Amino acid sequence: MQFRIRRSAAYGDRLVLLGSTPALGKWDLNRAVPCAWTSGDVWVASHVARPFLHAPSRFEFKFVIIQKDGPPIWEPGPNHIAHIPVHPALPLVISIDWARPKNLIIPDEPNKSPLNGFISQEEPPATSPPPTPAEKGGKHPADGAANPLAIAVARVAAHAGNGDEASEQQEAVPVKFRIKYRPDEGELVYLLGNIPELGAWKKVHSPLMAPAKNGDGIFEVTMTIPRDAEYEEFEYKYFIRRPDGTRRWEEGENRIARPFDKAAPREKDGDGAVLWDDRWEKIRIEFSIYYATKTNQVMYVTGDPAQIGAWFKPGPTRMTLGPVEVLETDVKGRKWYLSVWTDPKQKPFSYRYIIINEKTKQELWEREPNRRGEFEAADPVVNSVRILRDVNFVSEMHFDHVPPNMFIGPYPQTPADVDAMAKGGVTGVFNVQTDEDFKHRGIQWDVLMERYKTHGIQVERHPIRDFDRDSLRQHLHAATRHLDKMLKADRKVYIHCTAGMGRAPAVAVAWLCWVEKMDLDDAVTFVKKHRTVAVPNVPVLREALKEPY
Repeated sequence: MQFRIRRSAAYGDRLVLLGSTPALGKWDLNRAVPCAWTSGDVWVASHVARPFLHAPSRFEFKFVIIQKDGPPIWEPGPNHIAHIPVHPALPLVISIDWARPKNLIIPDEPNKSPLNGFISQEEPPATSPPPTPAEKGGKHPADGAANPLAIAVARVAAHAGNGDEASEQQEAVPVKFRIKYRPDEGELVYLLGNIPELGAWKKVHSPLMAPAKNGDGIFEVTMTIPRDAEYEEFEYKYFIRRPDGTRRWEEGENRIARPFDKAAPREKDGDGAVLWDDRWEKIRIEFSIYYATKTNQVMYVTGDPAQIGAWFKPGPTRMTLGPVEVLETDVKGRKWYLSVWTDPKQKPFSYRYIIINEKTKQELWEREPNRRGEFEAADPVVNSVRILRDVNFVSEMHFDHVPPNMFIGPYPQTPADVDAMAKGGVTGVFNVQTDEDFKHRGIQWDVLMERYKTHGIQVERHPIRDFDRDSLRQHLHAATRHLDKMLKADRKVYIHCTAGMGRAPAVAVAWLCWVEKMDLDDAVTFVKKHRTVAVPNVPVLREALKEPY
């Protein structure tokens, strides 16, 4: 393929091409395709490999000016989108106008293809956001900064292992597609996609699915997917063939699969194959949260959707405790999980978590504002799953005494919480929350400060970003010195982050190690003995403690 664009640029500047396929750099500027300047300020990128040579393909792309002196200038507006049919011999020359988003259709009887992406030129262009470097890590809803939780999740996925190291070295992996559908008499279930193994959108080559041995209304097909750049992401869809030869396709967008992406949701069946467990015209929403519950306590979730109980009728839905895994704080623990099936275009909804003691029936509801289940329209549903990774369960104002003069707990939300802290003996507060935390949770800091003054409680802040190991590493030493001054002034110090689970316990452990000369493992055990939900980032602590106090 050849790409052409007319654009003037300053002397010494360069123009590069980026896109969503490996041949276009997968949005990595370091792998961008260089463009050559020609007369008339026309820049040309030649000999760009087709995404799929023997199958229809859809990809997005954009041009970027690499300034000699200054930051890169991304082409503004939505990405260009190209839809290319099966036509290996067709020479493709794609000409684009700068900052005029375009949907390009290479004619090849597109109406006969099930690919949803074929759009008429008269329709408005797609509005997926430009993949600028600032957006790679996700954004915080409050101020647009890189979301540390998203970064932590990606880091955990990259290093957790989970027994996948061997498959990463394989040239191919087995993949099992499974769909739940109750057919009428004589109906057959087929699978079709944009890779050759799935028929390359040619119905005559689509795999026929077989009824599962131990499942009513379950159909399966297993195949081997080569580990190749062209298979990093592919699209697929199910359809039904009726006895009279007519077909019924799933409604909605094509499904997207990423079989080798460890950060993408995926399962494995009993034979070790990567499993796509689908429902006809449904996707799965997966809730997950970590909290160290006590004996007889179980995590529940409820909210607007009927699938999670519609709040009170029928009520909260029970979650399941998952396997031991690496958490976002780089230590191991077991999260609570729940998966529900819903419409792919699920509207935004509100929800909350509840801890229920199944013996005493006591309920602990989150005190914070309702959580929001909301997904960006441009975000693809990868592996048929939408994931809600949640953290920081904050219920009642319960804080723990860590001898001799420390307390650890969640952030106070009301003046009454400050009253409870003062009644418990608190004379100092060491707050490691950031302004970002304040905005996200609507903390009325001025109101709390007035109540602190009423009780004569000294308040100090040393912000550390949540789930940001670099921020913790950078600030841990100074935070410990800050805390030590308060303790040496005979203050009984309440250390808190948001939930009193990660940052606050980490500072307490660091103080015990640097000042009290306690062994790291002993200090972690000591803090967790008193604050059972604590999960300080031990790898970061171990690294930081190599430095002298």
